[in-house]
Formats: sequence, C-alpha cells, structure tokens
Amino acid sequence: MGRKPVTKERREDPQQKEAWARILLPIYIKNGLQKFSMDEVAQQLNISKATLYKHFRSREEIIETALIVKLNDIGSFKEMLFDESQPYLDRYFNSIHLFFAEISGISTEFLFDLKKLYPEIWKRVEFFREYAATMLKAFYQKGIESAIFNDVDPAILVLNDKMFFDAISDPDFLIQNGLSLQKAFRDYFTLRTQGLFKLDVPDLGIKIDDFIGGVTIPKE
Repeated sequence: MGRKPVTKERREDPQQKEAWARILLPIYIKNGLQKFSMDEVAQQLNISKATLYKHFRSREEIIETALIVKLNDIGSFKEMLFDESQPYLDRYFNSIHLFFAEISGISTEFLFDLKKLYPEIWKRVEFFREYAATMLKAFYQKGIESAIFNDVDPAILVLNDKMFFDAISDPDFLIQNGLSLQKAFRDYFTLRTQGLFKLDVPDLGIKIDDFIGGVTIPKE
C-alpha cells in the first residue's frame, strides 16, 4: 500500500500574512519577482519554510497578498479625496502626494515581472485602475459643480487619466520611453494641474512639487 498523503495544517491569519507581505514588499518592488524561491522568502522572513507553507500555499499567493497590501495602501487616497472637512484643493493635492508616496520605489522590473509572469494576479492592477477612475470621476463632478474645476465633462477627464494610468502601469511603455513610474507620474500631474483649475480659484500658486517634492524616491 502507498503512503497516505500528509494533510498540512493551514492557518488563516490575515494580520500575520499582511505583516510578512509588508516585509517582502520593498524587496519585490525594487528587484522584481524572478529571483526569490520559497527558501529565500522564508529566510527573508526569518522563519522556516514549513511555517511559511502553513500560511501560504504557494509563492504566487505570497505575491498576490503583497500586491493586495500595496493596492490597499494606494487606494487609501479615497478617504483623503472625499474628506469634506478639508478644503477642496487640499484634498486634491494631498491625494496626489499620498499616491506619489505609495508608488515611489516601484521598479519597472516589478511591473514587468508581475504582468508577464503572473497575468492572473495582474488583473488586480487592472481592476484597481477602474476603481481609481470611478473615484476620480465623482471627485471631478463635484469640483465642476463647485466651480473649482473647468467645466469639462468629467468622463473626458477620467478618460485622460485612464489612458495615463494604463500607460504607466505598462512596463513596456516605460521601458521603451526610458521612464520611471515616478517621473511619469510627476510630469503628468504637473501638466494636469495647469489645465484643470479655473484661473480665478485662489491659491493656485501652489506647485505640484510642493506636494510631491518632499517624497524621497529610492534609487532604482
């Protein structure tokens, strides 16, 4: 008779999995996803591989967990964007600052590996782009109604943003144009703010660099 399969004890501990994902995230987003085996992941976390497998079924699950954590962090711009206790312009620029801070350090290698090697996990990035576009459309609509933004159809504004988000999340586009994710984002929103606001809105002397210039960009 053959040996009976061993049933591995599974532990569902979302907080522990998130904590480990946060340790691995800086490594993944800087170096890409090709160089790390489960043995190396366990070593980075200072745990045994057996312990690692009690929480994660595979390397793919670890990568997906790490991506979800990063997308949730980026997605927290929603709370800032719709915080009506803050002035409208502050909400817009502070959201840009938060977004920029969260994407800083994400390398082209990470995006390339994620899209090419893990297409099913990459779908989460595509879903997030749609989510961000929906949030921005609602924000633009409110800004237009409040005479803060120029009277442009919010669907056109969102289309513009979606095209940009599609481009910067495409590693082939970044590589072909010699762009980093951070530089593309900075240049886009510098141009964006010059045409979005009405000229009579006060305090438009605020520059985009005043909000994102203080973010330290790790060397790639």
